[in-house]
Amino acid sequence: MYIKFLPSEYVLRYRNGKIVGEGAGLSFFFFEKNTAACMIPISNNDADFVLEERTIDHQSVMVQGQLTVTSMMAENGVIFSDGVEEDYLQFNAGTIATISLAHRVGHLVL
Repeated sequence: MYIKFLPSEYVLRYRNGKIVGEGAGLSFFFFEKNTAACMIPISNNDADFVLEERTIDHQSVMVQGQLTVTSMMAENGVIFSDGVEEDYLQFNAGTIATISLAHRVGHLVL
């Protein structure tokens, strides 16, 4: 049987228990006796936003959302938010990071 995955799907292809192929949107012949596949979705429909506007009667309205990121890096993927590379977190294929506003507010004093 021939199988085709979407570009938004990261696939690990195994033959006799060993990885023989990996990547987004793979297509290959699938022989059930010695082939297995693992699919990891690499996209979603979440979007981030913080929007502050004024209504026609000058009232302030704020709408906020969150950002969800799914890694497609097979290996050596990292993520950090403070600009310091030593503070990185592993961020390999299938790892999901959700970024949103903090529940607490901090104040910077100079």
